[in-house]
Amino acid sequence: MPLGTDQAARRPGARRVVSTPSSARASHLKNNQTLLFGTRDKINLWMQDHPEDYR
Repeated sequence: MPLGTDQAARRPGARRVVSTPSSARASHLKNNQTLLFGTRDKINLWMQDHPEDYR
């Protein structure tokens, strides 16, 4: 049974979800696209150099 908003707020560690308009999310992603892709590429390169960790 899902918790109501009052019950969820009383749970320890419960976080309030704040909705962001999709246009703001898209703009934020577009502004950080180079950083995100660079991070992804670094992770992929590291994983290729350490295949024993991912088998």
